[in-house]
Amino acid sequence: MQGDEPQSRPLGNQGPVADSGVVCPPRTATGGRRPPLGMGIPSGPHEVRVLSLNIHLRVPGVRSNGSDFKNARLDYFCEKVLEMYDVICLQEMFAYGSSRQSKLISQAKKLGFEYYVASPTKGLVGNGAVDGGLMVMSRYPIVKAERITYKRGINNDKFLCKGAVYAKVQIGHHHYAHVFNTQVQSVDSYNTPHTDPASLHRLSQILTLKEFVDECSKSIPCRDPMILVGDFSLNARKSRTNGKDSDDYALLQRVLRGGDELADLDELLAPVGVESIKPGRVFHVRDVAVEALNQHPVLVGDVEDFTSWKPRETALTSQANVGVCACPDFMFVLEPEPERHSPDAKVVQVDPRTFAVEKFVVQGEEFSQLSDHYGMSAIIKVPN
Repeated sequence: MQGDEPQSRPLGNQGPVADSGVVCPPRTATGGRRPPLGMGIPSGPHEVRVLSLNIHLRVPGVRSNGSDFKNARLDYFCEKVLEMYDVICLQEMFAYGSSRQSKLISQAKKLGFEYYVASPTKGLVGNGAVDGGLMVMSRYPIVKAERITYKRGINNDKFLCKGAVYAKVQIGHHHYAHVFNTQVQSVDSYNTPHTDPASLHRLSQILTLKEFVDECSKSIPCRDPMILVGDFSLNARKSRTNGKDSDDYALLQRVLRGGDELADLDELLAPVGVESIKPGRVFHVRDVAVEALNQHPVLVGDVEDFTSWKPRETALTSQANVGVCACPDFMFVLEPEPERHSPDAKVVQVDPRTFAVEKFVVQGEEFSQLSDHYGMSAIIKVPN
């Protein structure tokens, strides 16, 4: 597979990413809608456009309906979407069994995405496992990267090495964005109860993610934004028509906030082997979508309206998710307590006014959307 070995040029404080692909070759980009960085990082105020998307490019042979149109959708993504962003976080961009991830890396490089970090791929075939399908691609230098693989999941996820990746992205001469990307244990239905084994494995993996974030963020100054994105395999919406917080989302928020919020979860997670939970760092968790929209948006199983319930997409969406009107994907900003109250903490901001649900509607193809998930985007505003 391509992308297993980092390039020979050093990455600075690269961290343990020896079998990921963190790439920093000489600059050759010709640009696109987002201009190339040219000879260096902009010195004045500028904006960094961030996208998170479950791109739904699963391994060969896995599909929801007759065809997932994987190659055609990847071509569309490379031709129409890549050039609009500066930092792109992908879930379900698997390397296993095809050259699609290698093709994406090659095409992205032509548009100035000279840096990336991906889920590990080495040594998985012999273990009967598939990589985690995570990528962070950037036009800006990734100066440090870390990865973690969660304890093996159950059901179909027992074949996947799901986990999280972290990228420290230099977005200014003295400014960095700390980007975490994850996908956790899936469930059969967004209505699966908390006590279901798959739900417990999901929660256990989210706790592991929190420990990973805590460890990676020990030395992050409060002026640098910490952004957590990904597919958390739960529905944040209370119901199909109600975009307020669900119980699953409230539990997710508790875990991410940390501290005393985790005190009573040991007993719940005992069936999946979790014996003790560290309180960890305490964060104020900002949900950028909720700040922008005052509710959780529909990102999977959308419908034209709540009267006809006509689904907007059926070619890629599984039958179980058609019309489900769910929100499993998030863009969080994590602000450490009490440091977030420092005057330095608001220097670089993810502006919720710039948040957008990216539907990526496609015309003239056999598929009407780029993925079964909508994407999310926002802008990081960088000062001098």
